[in-house]
Amino acid sequence: MISQSYWSYFLVLENDFFETTRFVEMDQRNNNTFSLEYTKLLLSVGSEIDVICKELCKNIKPTASPNNIKEYMLIIKNKFPKISTTKVEINRYNIESIPWHNWENDISPDWWKSYNKVKHNRIINYNEANQKNVTESIAGLLVLLLYLYRFVNNDEHKNGTKLFDAPGMGENIICRPSTLLPDFE
Repeated sequence: MISQSYWSYFLVLENDFFETTRFVEMDQRNNNTFSLEYTKLLLSVGSEIDVICKELCKNIKPTASPNNIKEYMLIIKNKFPKISTTKVEINRYNIESIPWHNWENDISPDWWKSYNKVKHNRIINYNEANQKNVTESIAGLLVLLLYLYRFVNNDEHKNGTKLFDAPGMGENIICRPSTLLPDFE
């Protein structure tokens, strides 16, 4: 059984991201807007993605010890080949994301590459901590969490987000009726 603390932490990160909309509207014209707050969020979300990938891999293949995104990808894609097609929506802003789509071509997501650039050289790559990369990374974290909870806990629905909607989520004020994750249809 997977602890609900991962979901609670996701909601904290999502709320921090939601708070940024008071200052920078979610809009394609702001995709490249970067800030210290986006830096903090990108680093926090990227770190949590690493944690959740390890947890998901441990539950898929207990004997494996993956240490990076490419190793996670091999294990996760082998079990869930359709994860790369999972769409996340932010209906309020008419934004759609398929955060793991690059896995169809066996490469890391662009936002993950940006996360690593910021993590390893924040001064030079400060502009990579932008609204688009933070949006995509939080969407990626959401997808991983939905798969983790569905696979391990058989928990089909997660609620409580302010922005995001994806298959496997229950209905709430801003979400459409729930659907199933692609690999669980």
